[in-house]
Amino acid sequence: MKTSNTSEIQRVSESIIEFVRVRTSASSDASKMTGILPDIDPFLRSMSGFIDRQFFHDKKTDQFVDVVIWKSLERAEDASLAFWESKETAQLFRVVDPASILVIHPRVLRSLTYSKREVSYIEAVVFRCTHGLSREQFLEKFDAAETVFATVPGMVSHDLALAADGQWLHLLRWTDEKSHTTAMQTTPGKPPVSELFKHIDVKYMSMLSGKSLARK
Repeated sequence: MKTSNTSEIQRVSESIIEFVRVRTSASSDASKMTGILPDIDPFLRSMSGFIDRQFFHDKKTDQFVDVVIWKSLERAEDASLAFWESKETAQLFRVVDPASILVIHPRVLRSLTYSKREVSYIEAVVFRCTHGLSREQFLEKFDAAETVFATVPGMVSHDLALAADGQWLHLLRWTDEKSHTTAMQTTPGKPPVSELFKHIDVKYMSMLSGKSLARK
């Protein structure tokens, strides 16, 4: 059984998750996007302040999700400006539907790592809290649920982040799709996770997941 060492938990930081959700244009298809996303990895990794990146395709909604972690909002902004003007990334904009682009920059408030196993499946949940719940109150609920999250088989790591507009992002990394599916079936009913979920407004929640598209 895994245990969580609270001294290793990143409680609050200046790290920013750049969360991008897009669809391909009508004249393109998923296979083109799948080939392009890994190609722009070297460009992003060369940018100052880069920490990590994951990207995947949610086949149920046919949406692509790209998440890049930066050391600060300033570094994320600098990278965004360079990204839009770069020749290396021009091919991406030829296959993306501009109207489908959604970008948020939530700040990382919790970051927990359980193992060094390879990540092959990723889940991203964007949501809002129920009315009247403060940031501190929700974080208390999340920290209580961590006693359960820390024991879930197959979870490599997860981050919780909050954007200035009140949107939360829960980013979870898994060793495989089966572990993710099993956790979806068994974890929500376990207190205090069930108590945490009571404070998530399902009307404003979107859940996307898929196999990692990063090249080995």
